[in-house]
Amino acid sequence: MSMTDAKPMLPAGVSKCFVTIDEVLVHSSGGGWESLPMVQTPFRIDLLQFADGNTTEFVPPVALESGKYTQIRLSVISARLRFNDDPDSDVEITIPSENLKTDKNFDFDVSEGAAVDITIDFDLSKSILVEGPAVNPSFKLKPVLHIVETVGAATIEGTIDNG
Repeated sequence: MSMTDAKPMLPAGVSKCFVTIDEVLVHSSGGGWESLPMVQTPFRIDLLQFADGNTTEFVPPVALESGKYTQIRLSVISARLRFNDDPDSDVEITIPSENLKTDKNFDFDVSEGAAVDITIDFDLSKSILVEGPAVNPSFKLKPVLHIVETVGAATIEGTIDNG
C-alpha cells in the first residue's frame, strides 16, 4: 500500500504537511477488522513530498486471506502544517476523528496467491479546512481520500530457460 497527493492548494507559506499514522486496518466482507503492519510505527509523512504521482510505501507486502475487503482505515494520531520551512512555525491541525475512512464505494478482492497494489491519494486541497480570522486561522482535517487499485501489482510464474 502506498500514499500520494495531487499538487494541493494550501494557505500561503505552507511548506510541509505532516500526518502521523499509527495503524492501518482493512475490513473483510463477512469478517472483522485486521491490522496491517507498517514500514514504521508510527509512520510520519510529509504529504507535500509525495505530490504529482510520487508515492511512498507505508504498508509493505502482506499476505491477506482471499476474499472481498470493503474498507481501509488509517488511524491518524497527529497532523501539522509548517510554514516557510521554519520548524518553529508548526501549527497543529485538529483531527475530528481518529480514523480516516476510505471511499464508501471502494472495495477490493484478494484472490489466492494474487497480488493487489493499492495507492491512497490524500487530497489535501479538499482535506484541510481553514477556520477563523485570516490573521490567526485554525486548521481542521476533514480528509478526502481516493483509493486506486494500481495496475502495477503482479506475480510472475514459470521457468527460465538456460539458453
